[in-house]
Amino acid sequence: MSLRHAILALLTIEKGSGYDLVKRFNKGIRYFWASSFQQIYRELQTLEEANSVRYEDVLQEGKPDKKVYEINPAGIEELREWLKKPAKY
Repeated sequence: MSLRHAILALLTIEKGSGYDLVKRFNKGIRYFWASSFQQIYRELQTLEEANSVRYEDVLQEGKPDKKVYEINPAGIEELREWLKKPAKY
């Protein structure tokens, strides 16, 4: 599994900011696989450039604005194709 596919899978459950994804990643996967804020934010940018995710700017009072990401149809198709591949042992 790649970080790319882990992020896409998390976004099928619920939209979220990069910070939200880091929290979800650390809550559920960190015991098996560690990832840094920088890695997740970098991968989100790559996914957005590949048109696999999109984001909405959310304005916040008293805090920096944030981007809330969601998977789009191209990302869902990418995840489906990856899931069809046999596991490597």
